[in-house]
Amino acid sequence: MIRPEKDIANSVSRVLRNAGIPYDREVDIGGARADFVVHAPGNRTFVVDVKAWERFDGFRNRAAHQAILYKKALRADAAFIVVDSLRRSSVQDGVVTVERLVPAILATIAKRSPSRTKSKKVSSSPKSHVFAAMPFDAKYDDVYYFAMTYAAEQADTTCLRVDKLEYSGDIVAEIQSLIRSSLAVIADLSEASPNVLYEAGFAHALKKPTIHICSTPLGDLPFDVAHWNTISYTPGQTHQLRPRLASRLKQAVGPRK
Repeated sequence: MIRPEKDIANSVSRVLRNAGIPYDREVDIGGARADFVVHAPGNRTFVVDVKAWERFDGFRNRAAHQAILYKKALRADAAFIVVDSLRRSSVQDGVVTVERLVPAILATIAKRSPSRTKSKKVSSSPKSHVFAAMPFDAKYDDVYYFAMTYAAEQADTTCLRVDKLEYSGDIVAEIQSLIRSSLAVIADLSEASPNVLYEAGFAHALKKPTIHICSTPLGDLPFDVAHWNTISYTPGQTHQLRPRLASRLKQAVGPRK
């Protein structure tokens, strides 16, 4: 039985606290909300993300890929993905169980850290947010970590997607609540996902500023969606999407105090 993410995160808090490792929980960093940010000697920053995943084909590889994305996108010194259903940890890939997290952190601390640019500012006070309406397929992970969170950071806010938040009750009600409380919505219309189209339509009904992006042919979108002002992007070319999305989002939310 897979434990809820909240229970796994509480276990992570306990092992970090018992080991005397300083950390912040549920903080904003680089336009994303991280489950944990560990403060290591030498002004180093380690990001820890918790996954309540059941085992599926390629789940270890996806976790390893997300560790790489976290490290690069947030300019962290290291990133660890904690997967409760993992049978064997891989410290080198940053994919560990709760029990192996502290040894992995201590081993990384013991390594000499290469020089790097200044780390992202960490905020323990949750910022206002934009909502990410997007397919949760692994091939879109870089769109979220490199483009959406970057755009949010440039607009002085945080990009949230519902699969990274704790909630109880109806997921549709939670999505509606997040859209209502958001500054804007970024909707990736690729493949015309029904869930994304619903979320984008709900945002439009609320007259919420909505930025549309799409990597599949716009002509394949439903006729009542295809006319929206949509930023086209090419898969694997997220670096080209970043500035365009950031500019569009800043225009949508206006100056931030």
